[in-house]
Amino acid sequence: MWGGSEEGFLLAPVSYEGKLVLDYGGGVCQASSTLYNAVLLAGLEIEEHHSHFFAPSYIPAGRDCAVSPSEDFRFKNNTSYPIRIFMTEENQYLVCKIFSKGKNSFHIKLITKIESLSTLGNSKKLIKPGKVVTLWRYFYKKDNLIKVECVASSYYNPRIKDMSLQE
Repeated sequence: MWGGSEEGFLLAPVSYEGKLVLDYGGGVCQASSTLYNAVLLAGLEIEEHHSHFFAPSYIPAGRDCAVSPSEDFRFKNNTSYPIRIFMTEENQYLVCKIFSKGKNSFHIKLITKIESLSTLGNSKKLIKPGKVVTLWRYFYKKDNLIKVECVASSYYNPRIKDMSLQE
């Protein structure tokens, strides 16, 4: 996975091969998800994005951004001006702000469509249903809708407990 404690990483839950396990670097995706949402709201172009295996609890489904040694998050500054990215902690929340000398002539709303997937066999107990989430980005100029963009569709596996393994 990531580096170890010698690089400053702490143990935290990570999704690994379909299971939640403790490993170094758990929690890094909270930072990438925060940046992802700032990039979405700034109207920047998404070049590479990955969802988690399970829907995370720290951010709305469809708005997460998984990173790992084999998965990255990449975006492009498709504006005419340079941008600056600041990430800080404010009142125990990670905050990301994107600044530019250029001024957006639009504002953005993020809308998700969620389809729940919860069919299971008799020997399994559903802990958290699976879902397919489609994320849409709506661009408005003043109060007029000027563009709609489907950003991503994310599939989240159900969290289940196999009751046939119980004695």
